[in-house]
Amino acid sequence: MDRVKYIEIHFAVDRILMKYGKYDPLELLLSEEFLDYEDYRRWRKGDIRVLDGVLKNGGNEITAYLERARCWAIELRLVSETVIHNGWQENRESVLTPSSDRFLNELLSFQYRPPSDDLQSNLFSDSGLTAALHTLSVALISGDIDSAHKSLGQLEQFDSGDSYTSCAKVLIDALELPSPEGLRQGIDRIRRMEQDWIPAATDFFGPCRRDFLVPLWRGIGKALEQTNAYNPEQPHFHASRAYREGLDWRGVKRSILAVSNHTLESALLARLAEAHGKLGDRAKSLGAWFTLCRIDPEEFERLIERTDFPDPKLQTIWFNALNEDLDPTMSPRWFPAWMLLEEPSAADWLDPLLTDDFPSRAFDLVKALLAHPHPDKRGIELRNALKAIHPGLLKRFLSL
Repeated sequence: MDRVKYIEIHFAVDRILMKYGKYDPLELLLSEEFLDYEDYRRWRKGDIRVLDGVLKNGGNEITAYLERARCWAIELRLVSETVIHNGWQENRESVLTPSSDRFLNELLSFQYRPPSDDLQSNLFSDSGLTAALHTLSVALISGDIDSAHKSLGQLEQFDSGDSYTSCAKVLIDALELPSPEGLRQGIDRIRRMEQDWIPAATDFFGPCRRDFLVPLWRGIGKALEQTNAYNPEQPHFHASRAYREGLDWRGVKRSILAVSNHTLESALLARLAEAHGKLGDRAKSLGAWFTLCRIDPEEFERLIERTDFPDPKLQTIWFNALNEDLDPTMSPRWFPAWMLLEEPSAADWLDPLLTDDFPSRAFDLVKALLAHPHPDKRGIELRNALKAIHPGLLKRFLSL
């Protein structure tokens, strides 16, 4: 494993540590897309026994990756603690095994915390409160309302400050509501989610709120998809937003493709690009991002400069392009042509744009040059045409 890969792993561990206040190897696999969240849910629910068959890139590579991550956690002087993986829903009484491989299973059975985490130390020093919180957390995530009420009663004996119990009551109320139906109830649930349930889940679960909120978001997505109405003035009330929050990437894709003019809507294009990427279709993901570059360059630039942009590779190429001395200077409209030169294999996947504006024409010329790189009569014609539009793109092509 080379030095660059080591640094990438160190940054990935640091991101998990900053987000969750601890390093959890399973969260690392999810965040780096070695493990699909849908498969993770299936494992928690007992539909699959171990994760070996659903891990991407193969067990040996992931084992080496996690071993390097573990070494970095030790270098950071984090304190290891054993993790017990409980099942969810009907499988909630089970203790799960992450892997049938002894070493990989061991790597996935420890998490690491900063030694000076006083808040956690105080919390975990009270074994009664810890046990009550754990039991209630499993019940809430499993959607087991009866067990949640029972566990809440136990928690009230220890939580004198009422901070956890008040949040838990809000979350139980959310579980007790019937599934929403139709547009109006779907929108009402989004408002409840934003005003009540997300704040309560954040206070109760901390950064680990995801596993409680995902089923609620998916239920909202199903309700909104019954009509699949899309209002450009309120894009956050479309089914695709709820499915995205619920990490249901097939639902995101399905609900967006059902909107007739989705290629003209910035919010839908960004969600569609992310969904295609999560589903492993890089060609369609890039195609959606490139369409956004053309129809709403300001929105593309705003999104790609966010720290949570979903395609780190694309983002790195964008920032590198901004540092190039180009004339015309790099902008979202020129970026698709530049991207082809940084990832030439994408030229085989993407269709020509066949429009007359200079950035689109440059894209088509770069695509043609990558398919015909020889300096014959045809090649010279293509090079001259690209030079006339954007000399910097031709210079980059010649450096390949």
